[in-house]
Amino acid sequence: MELRIATIAERPGMKSTFTDADADPWPAFMGEDPLASLFYSVNRITHPEYGLIAYDASAPDQAIARAFCASFAWDGDPALGELPADGWDGVIWRSARDRQAGRKPNLVSALEITIRTDLQGTGLSAKMLAAMRDNAARLGFEREWRSWTGLPFDKPGPVAVPGALVPVQCSVEHDYAVYVEPAVWVHHQL
Repeated sequence: MELRIATIAERPGMKSTFTDADADPWPAFMGEDPLASLFYSVNRITHPEYGLIAYDASAPDQAIARAFCASFAWDGDPALGELPADGWDGVIWRSARDRQAGRKPNLVSALEITIRTDLQGTGLSAKMLAAMRDNAARLGFEREWRSWTGLPFDKPGPVAVPGALVPVQCSVEHDYAVYVEPAVWVHHQL
């Protein structure tokens, strides 16, 4: 597979949905969230530069992965753990509010990376995360781990950051550091 990743702005006619509904791992209930509906109903128009679509060069009109971010204005200091307490929903409504109010965003939050089911476990999610990071930097959002944490980030490998659930992974040679918290899905019988 010859992987290509483009923004929705670069490929506005390409659908970010998968051609086979069984290839989409999102459960149906995720489409019922009102704030998700707010974001996904307009993101192709209002945030095309923050959406990424991956495809195989041999099938350039079929998405194999997608990733979405949202930018928002935030007065808190991430170095002190001052991030929105209301998570995904809060990021979405702040992004919409800031766009309508004309506020300049200073943070970007990842909202989704989805990999077609038959390609999960192939390392594609790490490539999408790297593409999200690179895209945020291209859009002018700086990587500020040193200023946020007061730590040097001068050696490759895991860096223990006070208050973080897991270490930040640092690559000095590539000039980046990334923090990925583990996610847990819980299925409740009703």
